[in-house]
Amino acid sequence: MREQSSFSIGYLLESFHRRKHWIWLTTLIISVASVVIALRMPKIYQATSMVLVQPHRFPEQVARTYDLHRMENRLKALSEVIYSRTFLQPIIDAESLYADQVDRRTSDEIIEQMRKDIRIDIRANDVFSISYEGAEPEKVMNATNRLAKQFISLLQQQVTVAPVNPQVEFLETRLKDLYTERADLQATYTKEHPELIALIKKIAEVEAVLRAEKRAAAEAATTETRAPVEPELQNAEARIIDGATLPMKPFKPNRTLFALIGSLIGLGVGVGLAVLAEISDRTFRYAGDLQSYVGLPVLVCIPQVETAGDLRRVRIRRRLIWGSA
Repeated sequence: MREQSSFSIGYLLESFHRRKHWIWLTTLIISVASVVIALRMPKIYQATSMVLVQPHRFPEQVARTYDLHRMENRLKALSEVIYSRTFLQPIIDAESLYADQVDRRTSDEIIEQMRKDIRIDIRANDVFSISYEGAEPEKVMNATNRLAKQFISLLQQQVTVAPVNPQVEFLETRLKDLYTERADLQATYTKEHPELIALIKKIAEVEAVLRAEKRAAAEAATTETRAPVEPELQNAEARIIDGATLPMKPFKPNRTLFALIGSLIGLGVGVGLAVLAEISDRTFRYAGDLQSYVGLPVLVCIPQVETAGDLRRVRIRRRLIWGSA
């Protein structure tokens, strides 16, 4: 037996070889568990519809007062209206969405869940997308198309350059609902609760859009006294340029990525356990360790002698391990 007084590459390799079962067995168990969990996770499908908004040709005096930022604010205001119960509840009833949750959750919780499953992204100043995700592909497609059609209906009524700004009424109604929801959360949770913090941030965003809309209405009223806009120039064309189709593959979960991350976590846990086992092991493996502990010189070292029985037990153990793997 050679003396070993300090850590070295050879010592680390020997320790790794000695504790290899901790590493690969832990990695195997956690990897198998992550694969099982990944296979049991429900499939979530997503459908997306693209909507195009093209304002008509504006006269010069209107073009000077109209800007793209105002259109973006209007689209944000309309997206807030889409999240309201008035628009979501008919879609839930028509497509029988969240039917498996009716007995376990309240209607308010189901509405909030649908809000989380809807995503509205402004791709450009005149193009935006509406996405919805759920467990049943056909219902996801139909719900997305219904949302897009209702959005189109709102745009045809509200996205104009007329002096009157009808978004203010919608935003004020939305703010009342948010204030009520905030009061309920404040009565239940502390001010540091994540849901309450997210709701307060949402209220601030809606209030900012409302202030922008009120300023836009004031500017439009001033413009109206100078140059009235012809009725045929007040409307904007809104249409679906890419309707939602039946999703053939699930949007999530990414089972391969989940299993890979689980394997990496298992490897890290296995290495950590091996290091912990090596550190906590007080066995004297080298002459230098014994000499430094007792303070006396080591005269002779007897190497380990493996008998035929020892070799047979090692072979049996390896076969059992590989068979289990």
